[in-house]
Amino acid sequence: MTRSFIQEIKRRRVPQIMGLYFGASWGIIQFVDWLVKRYLLSDALTDAVLVTLVSLAPAAFLLAYNHGAPGKDPWKRFEKIGVPANLAVTMILLGLLFHGKDLGATSQTIRVTDEEGRTVERVVPKESFRRRLAVFFWENASKDSELDWLQYGLPDMLTKDLAQDPYLSPWIPYQDFNRSAFDRLVQAGYPTGIGAPVGLKRRIASESHLDYFVDGRIDRTGDQIALEVVLYSTEPARQVGIRTLQGDDPLALIDELTPLLKADLGVPEGSEALANDLPVAEHLSASLEAIQDHVAASNLMLFENDHARAVARWQEAATKDPSFAAAYLQLMGQHVALGETAEAQAVIRKAQQHDYKLSERERFIVRGLDYFLKGDIEKRTALLEMWSELYPDDTQALDYLANAYLWQGNRIDEAIATYRKLYAVDPSQTRVLAQIGRLLTIGGHYEEAIASHSRYAEHHPEEPAPHLNIGYIHRRLGEFEQAERLFEKASLLTTAHVSPHLALSSVDYRQGGIEAAEAHLADATATASTPQATSGVLQAKIAFHQQRGQLQQTMTLVEQLIATQAQYRGPVNVSADIEALKAELWVLAGRTDEALTNMQRMESSFDAPFDRLASIGYMKIYQTAGDAEKLAPAIAEVDALLDTWKRRDLRHHTVYARGMVHELEGRYDEAVTTYREALSLLESSVQSAGGSDQERHMLLLALGRANRLAGDLKAAEAVLREILTSFPAQPDAHLELGQIAKLRGRQQVARQHLEQALAFWDAADPEYQPATEARQLLAQI
Repeated sequence: MTRSFIQEIKRRRVPQIMGLYFGASWGIIQFVDWLVKRYLLSDALTDAVLVTLVSLAPAAFLLAYNHGAPGKDPWKRFEKIGVPANLAVTMILLGLLFHGKDLGATSQTIRVTDEEGRTVERVVPKESFRRRLAVFFWENASKDSELDWLQYGLPDMLTKDLAQDPYLSPWIPYQDFNRSAFDRLVQAGYPTGIGAPVGLKRRIASESHLDYFVDGRIDRTGDQIALEVVLYSTEPARQVGIRTLQGDDPLALIDELTPLLKADLGVPEGSEALANDLPVAEHLSASLEAIQDHVAASNLMLFENDHARAVARWQEAATKDPSFAAAYLQLMGQHVALGETAEAQAVIRKAQQHDYKLSERERFIVRGLDYFLKGDIEKRTALLEMWSELYPDDTQALDYLANAYLWQGNRIDEAIATYRKLYAVDPSQTRVLAQIGRLLTIGGHYEEAIASHSRYAEHHPEEPAPHLNIGYIHRRLGEFEQAERLFEKASLLTTAHVSPHLALSSVDYRQGGIEAAEAHLADATATASTPQATSGVLQAKIAFHQQRGQLQQTMTLVEQLIATQAQYRGPVNVSADIEALKAELWVLAGRTDEALTNMQRMESSFDAPFDRLASIGYMKIYQTAGDAEKLAPAIAEVDALLDTWKRRDLRHHTVYARGMVHELEGRYDEAVTTYREALSLLESSVQSAGGSDQERHMLLLALGRANRLAGDLKAAEAVLREILTSFPAQPDAHLELGQIAKLRGRQQVARQHLEQALAFWDAADPEYQPATEARQLLAQI
């Protein structure tokens, strides 16, 4: 009698064997899942095991069917074909589903040496498992104005709660350096950052190289707060998950939301073993009133850049909760921005006292600032090196370190190497290619620089920046047609940026096209819609009108620049960048006493070491005034300041001033040697990176003048013609060349140079000395 198929598989004990197979499979999956959580392995490992076991079920069935009956069964042909085929299909399936995924550990053990020379061992996440996300402000859909502060407070609490997990790098507009990303919201018509469309938020997240972004909506349901929070992926743009919660305690809502978002983000389970995983009340503050003060202070800075009022609100927050470490973290930065060193150091002590509430990144920042204020720059750099070694895939650590190499040591090659490592770790950080390109211009590595900018352009063909940066290189080389073509291409790619207009203006006025340059400056002025853009326009106008000898107009522009930058920068940074220029202009305008008074006011406004920034202003005053006796000790003061802060990138300023002392004292050969040294220092400094050659022209001019005074007219002419390569209409160079030609008896050549200088100075102020000198020389020919 022929058995049915069901009877046959029963006889062959297939159900029992397959039951054992699936039971064992379930046990294996549970064991692997335990291993994943216990040893922080990739979640994908569990999925891979599940896929493997399910995929191999046909092979298990074949084996059970052929060998499940009592007695020995020979291997049959269908087994010899079916089992290998099933294995091959399984391998192909695993390759398709898990290609490129790390199935091993999500963390790694790192041993490093800290800034004190001690060996430190840490378990840290691998970069491939870290998630970068933006948390935007949320909309209050209720009509209850008492919930308005939660539009900012809830995202801020969520960001800080997520930041406890080392696998996450959350960003919020409060962290926006110079407000560049936040201003994208402002320009689009969302001045409070609320209500922007998802598409705009996705673009901002994409431009900031963030993997995900979070949007949210707040409502009122009876006495409870209702939340709807949506997680989106940036590339490709899609909704990853949506969570709805409600409750009467905002802090508890965030505690409930965080693990849900972490699950949506695929954060490895057990990640809390590497860091704190405390409730919001424990790591931020249990005082809702203190958190409200903290949010109000953050908004004062973001919307109004009001340091004084923000400090007052953060102090109120710290008074209501003396353990509020996040408030101390903000306060110490504000005191530094205001030049209040003693207050900053006192707050640092409080932040360190309660640093158990801070993330490890924040603790690094606190310690780094402490070393900076103490003048221990080497320890600060060592700390950043330790941070980047502990977290070799942490792009923020590498970014901080590269900046330290640049601005506290002028270690160009190490900075480039660090940026290259950052890019290797995260190829999505294409902005690094632009930075590397700028740094490669130092020392004249122009072909490599162009190649780096071109690689950036391949990733971002719609952006004007790479075309501008390559254009700046051609402009420096005197290749104006190529530069202008690139600048025009950049202007066609955007109507919202001022940089193409400013670049085109520079090409025109460097070749003597004053009217065309002014037209481009007017276009830039009309385009500028943010304080940052307006600052860029003002800086370009200052350079333009100062070159033209229009000192009164330049001084007005400098005052406007100070007021504009005060809208988004701290007083110390504004003073450090602008006050020395202002002092120089005041002296040129015959207002030396006023310049000295301004420096004294600045000196008294800041605590040490920031009060010493005034020494740079004093040096510029005495240098411009030609007071060799007072200039020498001022140089020593600035040298000491640069030594303290390891600002080797600025050393050319003091060497240039020392050359001026030699020149004023009639020691022209020594002046030539010293000016050459200053030029060499500048050309190997980060200050020479990018598009501007203003300082280089200044040093070449001084060197040419010193050679003329030393009697080496041939060397003087060669140096001055080097200026004309990238600035053919440069009036000071033409004045010097006119003097040289007159000394050589070449009257017609002298006349041509002097006329070119005066054509550029046709609207110079009557008291502008170089223009007066040019007119007097021309009258003598």
